[in-house]
Amino acid sequence: WNGSKKDLNRFIESGKYRLSDLTNEDLGFTDDGIEMKKTKSASLKDGTTGMSRSRRQLYQAKGFPMKHTSSSLSEVSYLLDAEYLLNEMETWKYPYHFVDFETAAPALPYFAGMRP
Repeated sequence: WNGSKKDLNRFIESGKYRLSDLTNEDLGFTDDGIEMKKTKSASLKDGTTGMSRSRRQLYQAKGFPMKHTSSSLSEVSYLLDAEYLLNEMETWKYPYHFVDFETAAPALPYFAGMRP
């Protein structure tokens, strides 16, 4: 989390040690989930914007909002901003290079003192 030391100290002094202990207000939101101060959203060259850092932090701490259907309330398991994703993918240049870091065996070790 990218909070200020002042905020972090205030949370610790008030006994809030976990993200789940924080309130919406602690994260900069009203109880209705509206940002109290507008923060910068991720933006693309064409002017479209994605989710703000504070909104992502709210979802990380509190979970996704419930999905309302005509018959019930259900939990959302993921959130995808498809329009933002498609716009971002249009900026990618071919050839694409995807590396699976879990299975990659690079010739150079990741950290000093390690062996390949």
